[in-house]
Amino acid sequence: MTPLLAYDLNVGSGAQSRSDVVVFAHGILGSRSNWKSFARKFCESSGCSTLAVDLRNHGQSHGLPPPHSVQAAADDVSALCASLGLRPVVVVGHSWGGKAMLQMALDNAAVAVAVVVDAPFGLRRFGQGEEIDRVLDAVAAVSLPVPSRKALVDILVARGLSLPLAQWMTTNLNEQLRWKFDLAAIPPMLASFGSLDLWPAVLRHRPSLAVHVVRGGRSDRWSDGELSTGSSPGGAEFTGSASRAGELSTGSSPGGEEFTGSASRAGELSTGSSPGGEEFTGSASRAGELSTGSSPGGDELRRLHEAVGAGVVVEHVLKKAAHWVHTDDPEGLLAVLLASLPP
Repeated sequence: MTPLLAYDLNVGSGAQSRSDVVVFAHGILGSRSNWKSFARKFCESSGCSTLAVDLRNHGQSHGLPPPHSVQAAADDVSALCASLGLRPVVVVGHSWGGKAMLQMALDNAAVAVAVVVDAPFGLRRFGQGEEIDRVLDAVAAVSLPVPSRKALVDILVARGLSLPLAQWMTTNLNEQLRWKFDLAAIPPMLASFGSLDLWPAVLRHRPSLAVHVVRGGRSDRWSDGELSTGSSPGGAEFTGSASRAGELSTGSSPGGEEFTGSASRAGELSTGSSPGGEEFTGSASRAGELSTGSSPGGDELRRLHEAVGAGVVVEHVLKKAAHWVHTDDPEGLLAVLLASLPP
C-alpha cells in the first residue's frame, strides 16, 4: 500500500460540514509546520477545519514512489483527503506547493477555491545559479548527522548562505539531526515545477472553481511593476473581483511561525514536541524566501493581468510582503482567505 502524507488536522467550530476542509501546502524544502500557526489562526477566525500536509519527500512524508512531480504531489493530497473522508473545498499553497494545489484544484471537482500564494503558473528555469541552487549545493556538502543545530548554521554560513537562511534550514533537521527532506528527490521536483505551464488549463477551468493569486508586493517572483488599486483592511491591494475583501478577524497575529527567538539565538534552538518540527518567531522568519528559479518577469505578470481582465483569475497584492507571504503579512493573507471562502 502506498504511504499517505503526514498531516495536522484542526477541526473547526463552524456550521460547515465536518467533512469540508481547507488544505494548506508548503513550498520546496519546507514542511507543514510552516503553516501551523497560520492554519490554527485561520481555523479559529473562520470556523473552518484545516488540513496542513507534508508534501511528498518533505517533513514526515516519505516512501512515495516516483515520479516526484507536481501532478504526483497533487494526487497525493487528493488521496489523503479521500482516505480521511474529507472534502477539500479550499486549497492553499505557497510557492512549489501553490502550483501543486492549483493542479489539484484543476483535477478535483470538490475544490471550489484555489488560493495560490506567490507562485507563478508558467515555466521556470533552474540551474542558473539561483538561491535554491546554492542552497542545494550547500546542503549536499553537509555530512550527516550534524553535531548540532548551531553547527549546521555555522557550516551553511561558511558555504555562503545568509545567517537567517541557515537558521531556517535547522527546521529541516529531524531528532537524529538528519534532513527531514529527501535530498535526492528535490531536483526532479524542481524540474517538474519548472517545466509545467498551467496557464492553458487555468484559462479554461470549470466555472465552479475560483482561482485566486496572492502575490507579495516585494516578491522577486514577479516584475517590479505594481498596480495602484484600492486597499483592504489587511493592507492588501486587489484587482478584478478581488475588491470584495472581507473583514479581518481581530486578535493576535497568526504569523511568525518560522522561528522562535531572534536570529542571534541560533545556537539555542531546540526541538519542540510538534510532529511537524520547530516553529520560529522573530525577524529571521523571512529566511524561507528561497528563490525557486529565474524570475519569469513581466511575461508572467502580463499573463496574470490578462487572466484577471478575462475574469478567470482574482489577484491580490499584499504590499508589505515579499515571497514568504504568510509570515511577512499574515493578517493581510488572513483577510484575503476569509474573503475568498465559498458561501
